Amino acid sequence: MTIVYFISSIGSEKIGIGGHFHSLKTISNSINSKEVDTHIFNVGIKPSLVLKNENNFQFFYYNGLNVLETLYNIIKVCKELDPDYYHAFDANSSLFANILGYKFKKPFFLNKCGGSNQVKFFPYSPNLILFSNDNFLYFKNKPKFNDSRLKLIPNRVQNFETNISLVEELINDYSLDNKQIFLRITRISKFYKKTIFQAINLINKIHEKNKNVC
Repeated sequence: MTIVYFISSIGSEKIGIGGHFHSLKTISNSINSKEVDTHIFNVGIKPSLVLKNENNFQFFYYNGLNVLETLYNIIKVCKELDPDYYHAFDANSSLFANILGYKFKKPFFLNKCGGSNQVKFFPYSPNLILFSNDNFLYFKNKPKFNDSRLKLIPNRVQNFETNISLVEELINDYSLDNKQIFLRITRISKFYKKTIFQAINLINKIHEKNKNVC
């Protein structure tokens, strides 16, 4: 079985490093095996810094206007790969997954990788995959997707180990035993600076009214 994943990197200087790029990397690596052959097609201005060193990665220059040229280059590769499924990881790249799915008569999918429900436009797909339960419930009740198959799946599939001794050390050092702890899991980068500080400010506000919260 062969799966082609599409993801776009069009926009600001921060393109190609968001959470859904890491999600795609993790999922692709986890299911890639002798039975499943995965390929990542990145369409955009510049290759994703998260994905560009992956062995199954290919970049196609796409500026939002050169649709036919980009589509032609992708079709050439897909004729050789003969994928069984086309899977877009964002709205911008769904155009290519949809066209190729119709052209080659193969199933195509679209991911909504979290984020706000209130988007100006989100394209239709007969197969919609959601990472967020909030998104799942929202799109489940949208008439536009009444005939679509919706699936809710985790956005991370790799196991991780918790350093129990370090956790206990932190609890003891900061007197956190019997406290209500809010835990924010994130990558430390400028990309998440705003939301990290928002989380800190929120906890500080709650702590002013409830000292048992940290």
